[in-house]
Amino acid sequence: MDPLWDRLEKYLKTNAPRMLAGLAPPVFDVEIREVEDAVGHYLPHDVRYSLIRHNRQLLDDGLPVGGALIPRGFRLLSLDGIRREWEEHRAIVHRLGVDVPRPSVPCSDIKPYYLLPGWIPVAADVDGNSICVDMDPNGGGTIGQVIEFRREGTTPKLVAVGYGEWLQRVVDDLEDGRYVYVDQGNEGGFASPVSYDMPRCSVFAPLSKAVDERIGEVGFAPELLAECIMIDVSSIHHDLFLCGVFDVINKATGAPIDEYEEAYVKPADHGDVVRRLAQFGGHSDARVRDFAAAMQDMFGMAARVGVDVYFIL
Repeated sequence: MDPLWDRLEKYLKTNAPRMLAGLAPPVFDVEIREVEDAVGHYLPHDVRYSLIRHNRQLLDDGLPVGGALIPRGFRLLSLDGIRREWEEHRAIVHRLGVDVPRPSVPCSDIKPYYLLPGWIPVAADVDGNSICVDMDPNGGGTIGQVIEFRREGTTPKLVAVGYGEWLQRVVDDLEDGRYVYVDQGNEGGFASPVSYDMPRCSVFAPLSKAVDERIGEVGFAPELLAECIMIDVSSIHHDLFLCGVFDVINKATGAPIDEYEEAYVKPADHGDVVRRLAQFGGHSDARVRDFAAAMQDMFGMAARVGVDVYFIL
């Protein structure tokens, strides 16, 4: 892990020096063991090493100094923060009674629960979402795999097979320019350059308006965010869920969009969705034709920009 942290610190020194200065001093091994006893699991070696190198990002009025280090607004948690976040997760389970199996996106790697004691948070955002190491995976998973828990969502999604791979991916993405530093004080951090690429945004704005106008009273206004094109389908007339268009999209998300609060389609699948939606070009219902064409436009745009298409209900 030393070479990886050396690379990250070198990058921050050049691109986000205040964030580098906000990386906290290390903790001692005995302190790590105390937290392991509290959560009932040993922390993976790479997590332990990272805490010994830097025990979190320092906070200033509740916000990480220099902004969130992990793209999309996640800050690295301290050892105490890991324990507090884990305890908050257990309190949510106790309060809501959601520590039971629940229908979710089929996944052989992650157990289909809302929260489990074996999901140990290592990073968190201000909305209650967490990056966790999964110490209690499903049969097809790996102990210590990294998952993303979303407070309002279903079963977490698999991010990486281990903490070291996850952190390396973060460093690779920063060095490759996939994310850029947005200097907004402690409210800043790393985001996709798409959000700040005005030519792309200027193309998206009229496209979004045209899509909304095309499907009229059942329309929506898709938004281009830092990480995705977000589409709120709560205003879509239920008949359009039954016309077959969403069958194509559901195949890509792996979950019926009208039954879950959120679903993603990754850039690698955009082209296939666009091709499959072409079958609705001759549909007898003009609304279905227009809706399918609007979805083709959205997925085509997402493919060019290279971001997820994110549906919320």
